[in-house]
Amino acid sequence: MSDITIRPLHVHEQREAYELAMRAYHLSPTDSGWKRWLEPLSADRRFGAFLHGTLAGVISAFSTELTVPGGRTLTVAATGGAAVRADYSRRGVLTALMQEQLRDCAERGEKATYGWGPTSATLYGRYGSGIATNSKNVHITSRNAIFRNDTPTGGAVRMLRNSDAIPLIQEIYQSAASYRPGMIRRPTGLWPDDLGSTSSEHNVAVHTGPQGDDGFVLYRPVNFSHDGPNLQADLFVDDLHTTNPHAMSDLWRFLTSIDLTSEIYAPMRPIDEFIDLMLIDPRQYRVGEVQDHTLLRILDVLEALAARSYRRAKPVVMGIVDRLFPENDGNYRISSQGVERTGHAAQVRMGVETLAMIYLGAWSPSTLAIAGRINVLDAEAISAADELFRPTTAPWCGTSF
Repeated sequence: MSDITIRPLHVHEQREAYELAMRAYHLSPTDSGWKRWLEPLSADRRFGAFLHGTLAGVISAFSTELTVPGGRTLTVAATGGAAVRADYSRRGVLTALMQEQLRDCAERGEKATYGWGPTSATLYGRYGSGIATNSKNVHITSRNAIFRNDTPTGGAVRMLRNSDAIPLIQEIYQSAASYRPGMIRRPTGLWPDDLGSTSSEHNVAVHTGPQGDDGFVLYRPVNFSHDGPNLQADLFVDDLHTTNPHAMSDLWRFLTSIDLTSEIYAPMRPIDEFIDLMLIDPRQYRVGEVQDHTLLRILDVLEALAARSYRRAKPVVMGIVDRLFPENDGNYRISSQGVERTGHAAQVRMGVETLAMIYLGAWSPSTLAIAGRINVLDAEAISAADELFRPTTAPWCGTSF
């Protein structure tokens, strides 16, 4: 690693970095992808790893706000795009990139890093990241999906021209993000590139309830086919966000009622979104895969713990171990009143990567204790920790970055 130099990329190195990243992920570089790469979202936070003068790897980040339990937000670095050239792998390039990025984020005052990319869960765990949210991929046979009469409903759904919809759906998204842990402030660069174009393949529908516009869906037709004289297509749901259950059920009811469609596919949906319970025949709804969605790396344990709220339970003293940021090592007393460092003995002890797994509520402390990830020093403390960290809604990100 002593031969590896990590530094911000110069303008003339960006094209090479883009092509390196695409090929590392087995994707083909495109003009549209290159245009997106140049957007200022993370251009000033993109580091390159150079080995003997050759660009061997790249990593990027941008600053955003993460919603935490209780509705407050935490300033974090949204990270991604970590890639190493195939002929330079296993030489410490990624380790050097990760360590430099974490140091840079901490110096900027960001309290954590938040990354999307389930394929990297094992890899990022080496650097203190833990799985913070999960999601599920959903299939619905739309022609047979009939909603029960007692399904929550209230409002109307209307379709909008894409160019007219952009400001409105961005506002609805931010309202939804304010109450679900795991969601982030979504900058313009993370919305579909073609959304404002008249030739966009996306359709936009908005739900309006008693309090105003409270949900939207972006969807597009895929897998066209002709069965005799009949045209059929599947629907791919790119984005569906609501601020209440009525808007959620009405938008799904709308999707299943669209003519000339056979199946709806919606990847990365919330774990606690149970559309099957709203259907007369629940088997028309299928979960294809449940997967980890985002990874959290807490950089400032005290600030992060203090940002979220806790349920009423007996206080618990947690011992935290962080091998990369030893200033986080120590014991923290957590109660419904808040968090403080303490000299009292730890009742439970865990690594910072395990703390990340319970922070938003994706996992309960007792579950992780059973898995051996938490060392329980006081048996009574684990049930109290479960109650303190218990979420009111499942954490979910709902944004790819």
